[in-house]
This record gives sequence, structure tokens and C-alpha cells, in this order.
Amino acid sequence: MKKRQDAKDKILGAAIHEFAYHGFSLSVARIARKAQVNEITVWRYFKTKDILCHAAIRAAAQQDALIPYLEASLKQNPLPALSEVITELTRLMLAESADYYRLIHHAVLCRPDLAEAWDKDKHRPHLHSFLTEYIRRLQATGMLPAACSPQEASRDIFGLLLGSFIRNALMPGSELSDADPGGAARRLFQAFEINLGLPQA
Repeated sequence: MKKRQDAKDKILGAAIHEFAYHGFSLSVARIARKAQVNEITVWRYFKTKDILCHAAIRAAAQQDALIPYLEASLKQNPLPALSEVITELTRLMLAESADYYRLIHHAVLCRPDLAEAWDKDKHRPHLHSFLTEYIRRLQATGMLPAACSPQEASRDIFGLLLGSFIRNALMPGSELSDADPGGAARRLFQAFEINLGLPQA
């Protein structure tokens, strides 16, 4: 049983990496080579390529470090400042969780059917619910003005995080990328906090 699980885990690890860096049009044969198994073994565990694609996204989502970080942040008293949280979310998105967001990027661009299926998947972790709760609690403690709804603020912040991911993970070294992405995020939100007279991280 353990040997079979090890083979499946190797296939999923290879699929996450290959699809993340080369897109979902990649052949299953290439994933089998990366996993050091034969192609028949891949088909034994994943009956179709779409099942393998979806399984890769699901497995990568389970490794997404942003949600555990936000969960831990919500347990802190007082809550960490917005600039501190955004800085760490940026770092995590560009490091530990980069493959997951690469997969989502490829799905949205080239496989909208896959992106839509993932959006409806009951196992999909919802970062927005944790970010929304964090914003709501910041507003309740007076650390953030209640000028807009927590849901809108969460979407706006996640949009900024994705912008940083595109600039720095997908276009590294370009004129749009940041020498220090975390520092850039921190400066942006510290300026926001200073402007509003809020506590600094």
C-alpha cells in the first residue's frame, strides 16, 4: 500500500512542477519521466489527463502556505498590522506557494474549463474567507477604517498580491519586477497606514 502511495505522490509532485512551469498542454509521458515511473503507472492512478490536471491543482492547493499564515495571524492579539501581513503573504506567494499560483495562472489563461471546475471544487481552500475575516477584525479594532466592505477590501488586496506574483514570478528581471517584492509590498501598505494615522508594523 505504501509503495503505491509513494508512486502516486511522485506522480503528483512531478505533475505539479511540470504543469506549473510548462502549462497543461504538457504530455503525460514527460510527467512519467519526471516521476521516474512508466506511463502506464500514471494512467493506473489517473484515468484521464484532466483528472491528473485537477489532482495536481488540488494537491498544490493543500500546500498553499497563505491560508495557514492567515489562520495563525487571526489567533494573534493584537492582530498584526496590514503592512506586515501583506509583506508575508507576498513572500509566501512568491516562494512556498508559487507552484500553486502558477497552476492557477495557466488554468485561467489556457484551460478555463479546468479553472471553472476548480473554482467549484468542494475541496478548494478559500483564501478570501480568511483575508475577509482579517480585514473585518482590523476594522472592528479600529486598525483599519470601515470605508469599504471587508469582502471588497479582500478582493482588492488579493488583486495586488496577484499583480506582484505576475510581475515577480512570471516576469522576473523585467522592468516591472521588484528587486525586493516583500519590501515593495511593505512600503506600499506602510504608506497607506501612515496616511491614515494607523499603528505601524
